[in-house]
Amino acid sequence: MVSFGDYSTSQAIVGENALKLFITGGTGYIGQAIARRAISRGHQVTAMVRQDAPRLI
Repeated sequence: MVSFGDYSTSQAIVGENALKLFITGGTGYIGQAIARRAISRGHQVTAMVRQDAPRLI
């Protein structure tokens, strides 16, 4: 389990506790995994990608 301050990856975050994340390389191997995990936890994700990159989700 990874902790980020008061946030734990083992539980969903909802409402005003959700983070707004900006991810560069959102279609890359690691960026995609981070984005999907964050979205599944209830965070709002914005990803910077190349114009010709495939859709993330």
